[in-house]
Amino acid sequence: MAAVSATLLASDLQVRQELRRLAPTILLRTILIVLLSEFAVMLILDWLALDWGVGTAILDAILLTLLMAGPLYLYVFRPTAHLAGEAAATPALCALRQSEQRYRTLAEAAQDAIFVVNREGVMQYVNSFAANQLGRRPEEVVGKRQEEIFPPDEARRHLEQMERIFTTGETIYEEAKLPIPGGELWISTRLVPLRDDSGEVQAVMGIAREITEQKRLEEELRQSTERFRQLLEDLPVATRVIQGNRVVYSNAADALLFGYDQPQEVIGTDAFAYIAETDVARLRAYAARRAAGEPAPARFEAQAKRRDGNVFPVEISVTRVSYGGEPATLAVLSDLSEHKRLLLYESLLPVCSVCGKVRDDTGTERGQGRWRSWQEYMLQRSTTSFTHGFCPECYREYRRQAGLPAEPPSRHK
Repeated sequence: MAAVSATLLASDLQVRQELRRLAPTILLRTILIVLLSEFAVMLILDWLALDWGVGTAILDAILLTLLMAGPLYLYVFRPTAHLAGEAAATPALCALRQSEQRYRTLAEAAQDAIFVVNREGVMQYVNSFAANQLGRRPEEVVGKRQEEIFPPDEARRHLEQMERIFTTGETIYEEAKLPIPGGELWISTRLVPLRDDSGEVQAVMGIAREITEQKRLEEELRQSTERFRQLLEDLPVATRVIQGNRVVYSNAADALLFGYDQPQEVIGTDAFAYIAETDVARLRAYAARRAAGEPAPARFEAQAKRRDGNVFPVEISVTRVSYGGEPATLAVLSDLSEHKRLLLYESLLPVCSVCGKVRDDTGTERGQGRWRSWQEYMLQRSTTSFTHGFCPECYREYRRQAGLPAEPPSRHK
C-alpha cells in the first residue's frame, strides 16, 4: 500500500505539472479559434447581405458552432484528454487508483489518525479522525506545512523525524505528550516511509493513536505498586513477593531473616532455594495448586534454610496478589525458633526429686506456682478418674510389714 500511494502521488504530480505548463497554450488556442471563427461568420453574413434579425442571429450561432467545433477538438480538447488519459487509462494505473480508493476508505473508517507528508513537510492527506484531533476539517489541513499546524517546537521535531526517514528510510515509533487546552494528550505514532518503484522515499505516512487512557492506567498501576512496595518495606516481619517461583520483591526483614545484607541479594533468586530439601516437594505442590486455582493451605509450617546452610523452622502465610500487573504470591514468614524453644520449656513439668510433688504454674508467673501432689495436680488438669490399689512389689512389702506371708495362701489345695 505504501508503494501504491507513492506511485500515485508521483503520477498525479506529473500530470498537474504538465497541465499547468500547457494551460497558457490551451487558453491562447481557444481565444484564437473563437476570434477567427467569429470573423469568418461575419464575412459570410456580409457576403449574403442578410438583414439582421432573429433568423440571422440563429444562423450566426449555427455557423460559429460549426466553424469552432473542429479546431477546438483538434487543438484544445484532444491534447487535454490525451494528457489525462496517459495518467488514468493504463490498466496498471487504474488498478492503482482502485487500490488507493480502498486505502482511503479504510483510512477514513479507522479510529486512528492517519496522514501523509511529502518531502517539503506539506500535508498531502489526513483522514477525518486526524483532522478532528486538530480541531479542523481535512480540507483545512491538506496543503499546509507542519509549521502552520503544530507549535514551533513540535513542528521542528516532526521535520527532524521526516528528514531522518528520508535519509535512512527507517520506520520510527515514538510516544509523545502533547499539551492541549485543559490537559494533555498522549499519542503513540508510527512513521513509515512511502517509496516509489525505484525504492526512493517520496513521502511519509504516519499512524497515530491516542493512548492517554492507557498512560493514565499505567501511572495508576505504577503508583499502586509503589505504595504496595512501601507498605511491605515498612513491615517488621519478613515479606516477599514470588512470581514464577522467583523472588521479585524482598523487604529488609526478609533479607535479614535469611542472612543477607540487602534485599537486592534475594531478588531474582529461586524461591525454593530457601526451603530445606525435606519440605521442597510439599511446598512446590502447594504452589502448583494455588496457581491452578485449586484449594491449597494458606498457612503452614516448614523448615527454611539460611544463607549459611543452617535450617530453622518458619511459619509461612501466603495469599494471591497482583504485582506489576501480573499474578503473584505474597508470602509472610515468621521464625519459629524462639517459639519452639519456649514451647519446649513450657512443656516441661517441674517435679521434686525428693518428695515427687509437682509445681503448678497455672495462673501465675512461671516459677512462682504452688507445689502440690501429683494426684492433686492431675485431678485438676486432667479428666481422668483415679482408683487406688497395690502394685505387686508394694503389696508384698505391705504384707511383710504387717507380719503376713509374702504371698497369700492359695485357695486351691
